[in-house]
Amino acid sequence: MRAGMGLEFAGSGGWGIGVFVQVGRVFDVVEGLLKASGHPDIASLERYGTLGEAWNPKDHSPKGSVTGLRITYTSTSTATLYATSRAGEKVIAMPEVMPPPNRRAIRLPMFVVQLLDVARPDDFGSWDLIAFGDFGPTDARGAAPAGVRITGKDGSKVILQSQATGAMVGNEPEEEPFPEYVIPAGIG
Repeated sequence: MRAGMGLEFAGSGGWGIGVFVQVGRVFDVVEGLLKASGHPDIASLERYGTLGEAWNPKDHSPKGSVTGLRITYTSTSTATLYATSRAGEKVIAMPEVMPPPNRRAIRLPMFVVQLLDVARPDDFGSWDLIAFGDFGPTDARGAAPAGVRITGKDGSKVILQSQATGAMVGNEPEEEPFPEYVIPAGIG
């Protein structure tokens, strides 16, 4: 394939060939913003996977490992964002209040959207907080943030879905661990 060409999820259940904002570029930007955020709750950040394109959940043997970012927090919990071609996302409004630390899978996409709102990357046309009707906490399926949809200026989309684990040692904090944190001005 030529650079900038590849499989593009069309959102209506089909695949097509087209120029699009690439999965690697999306992860470059998101990883850079998370690092530049200097958030004191982020203990480490690592990129993983070799797939290089959105993972199709129906493909049980992809040609590579799923591509994503894994954050380990000071509590030893983790949250990941991985590229997926899962269909059926719906745009949701940013909740007014950040959920408690034991909801890392909800918190991470919210934080990424906040970072994108400040940085406004040139090659991204828009970004939205999304939910899936069949994914998320049982008390908020279809309503809780479950990922971020990034739309390129050409209209192509990359969906980053989030998942998380609880603290491996001890418990998650009951309250916001760093309430004084503010996204740095000029990030990105």
